[in-house]
Amino acid sequence: RDVDGPRVAEHDLADEPGEQLDRWDATTAAALVTLALVPGPGPGQAAAPQRVAVVGLAAGLLPSFFALHVPGARVCAVEPDARVVELARQHFGLRTVPAGGPDGAQGCTLCAPRAADGAVASALAGAIKDAVGDEKAITIVDLSALQGAWRLAALDAECLQPACAAAARGGGLVLLLCGGPGSEALVPQAEAALREAAGAIPGKRLAVWAAGDAPGNPAVLCAADAASPVKAPDALSAAWATAAQGAWQTAGALGRHLPFDLDACSVDDDGLCVIDWAAAEEDEEGEGEGESAGEEGVAEPMARTPSGPEGLAGGGGGGDAWSLFGDDNPAPELDQQAAKRPRPALAPRPAVRDPEFWAHLAEGLQRATSAEQMRGALRAAPDGATAARLAARLVEDGYVVFEGEGCAPLASDPLALQSLSKLMGRLRARAPGLPPVCAFMYDGTWEVVGALWDRAEALLGGPCVLEPSVAAFKLQHAAAASGRRYPGNNFGRPHRDYTRDEALGPDGAPRLVSVWMPLNDVTLHNGCMYVVPRRGDPGYDAAGRGVLAPSVPLGATKALAPYPAGTVMAWTGNAVHWGAPCEEAGALDPRASLALVFRRADADPDPAA
Repeated sequence: RDVDGPRVAEHDLADEPGEQLDRWDATTAAALVTLALVPGPGPGQAAAPQRVAVVGLAAGLLPSFFALHVPGARVCAVEPDARVVELARQHFGLRTVPAGGPDGAQGCTLCAPRAADGAVASALAGAIKDAVGDEKAITIVDLSALQGAWRLAALDAECLQPACAAAARGGGLVLLLCGGPGSEALVPQAEAALREAAGAIPGKRLAVWAAGDAPGNPAVLCAADAASPVKAPDALSAAWATAAQGAWQTAGALGRHLPFDLDACSVDDDGLCVIDWAAAEEDEEGEGEGESAGEEGVAEPMARTPSGPEGLAGGGGGGDAWSLFGDDNPAPELDQQAAKRPRPALAPRPAVRDPEFWAHLAEGLQRATSAEQMRGALRAAPDGATAARLAARLVEDGYVVFEGEGCAPLASDPLALQSLSKLMGRLRARAPGLPPVCAFMYDGTWEVVGALWDRAEALLGGPCVLEPSVAAFKLQHAAAASGRRYPGNNFGRPHRDYTRDEALGPDGAPRLVSVWMPLNDVTLHNGCMYVVPRRGDPGYDAAGRGVLAPSVPLGATKALAPYPAGTVMAWTGNAVHWGAPCEEAGALDPRASLALVFRRADADPDPAA
């Protein structure tokens, strides 16, 4: 808390260790490893490798992820710094097991390279060799988790040869993760080292390719044996579909959250295959108030078109007022009961690509499904003096509520927005429990987005684009009271979405705005939003600071309640905000809402989106 700087790793203490990943390149690696671990449909398919080596521990999220989600896999982490290991154990719930322990033990073994006389490369190569053993194996080298001489050593072909040799034994992979600050310079070095190491394996030709290495996106370089399911571009799409279906049944939560679909791939003269990924249609992230929650993964924001947007994609805090949002312990321990909670069996995969599936779910909710009916229920955006007043208030306070003269709730017919809230309830009731963000599958929701788009342009004073991130929320009192996270819950930690320089221009005018709207009446008890007005936030105008863990001065918070359904609220990207849980007093009508981020069309896009 109260720490500014680059985000190294994060873990929600309500989650079981390894339940979620925190970086796009790590998520890509997890998807590719799952792809390799799922056997192909053909007869005589070689057994999938059961050994996964992770070089560079960081917070231990990747080893914990594989130990949790890949039954039977033996996971070994290579980390030269004992302090990093201790931090991962103490603060991120890393579970370790002794080498040579029983198969199926949930945890990872550790391999610590020790460099004698400065021979770092040889020490790291030896540790990787010990980690992969004499079996077929998958190796992930997380360059962002290695520092100094150890990172340089990992870019040496000598260190990568044991990993490539293990991959060449059949069905293996070698993944180099090049994400993180300054990663652009790592990509060509990593590619050259991987090519050299793969080329040194006699009798085997390992295909080398890159995923997600477009400018601004984290890079994942990969060497794959010819027997691997990801061996060739022309077979990649079919292999991915096979793996996704298998993972749904065999890899626990990862089967529910497969993050990418193959979008396109190309091959250069040297055989380097560049893979572009798009968000899976059934991606269900939808968690985190005001964050990149919902459906993500598109590299460019959506431009506004007459026919409507297409191509749907897609903590911390502190200070004196921490007790306001239910956590006044400065160093909470991991929830041991949550860690022991049995994982539920997976329900059959829904037919999400079938239009009839979605039509059946929304039967009788014409306002939610009909663009025409929803459009007829929505009011026009304020203009003229009213729009100017609201825009000035946004600059002055860092947030604004569409209230007062010239303002009214978004819908003239409250039943229109109520239909979307009911739709979210139906989605949740449909096994295996579809997240509220699936409301964006329906035309009525996008009519609401269009109306909110008009209001964002009124606030920002010109044409806007919708950032490639949309979110929907429907709270549950019982789940919140039990400490259980669920798709569509609130993000209850005060946070900023952007730095001051990302959110505001040199003159203080907003470059982007977060727009939030409740679908039902919002009260102090059913899950309202809180903000810290600009005048009460000493970090608001601090350029480049305040992103990760802002302090919240006692008495400076503002509850955005009570307000009727359809009341539009907005705040700048650097304003501190968070969502409250649904209390028992509001359990009969828990808050449902939509959240979007709009950016001025002439402002630089978010490179992380």
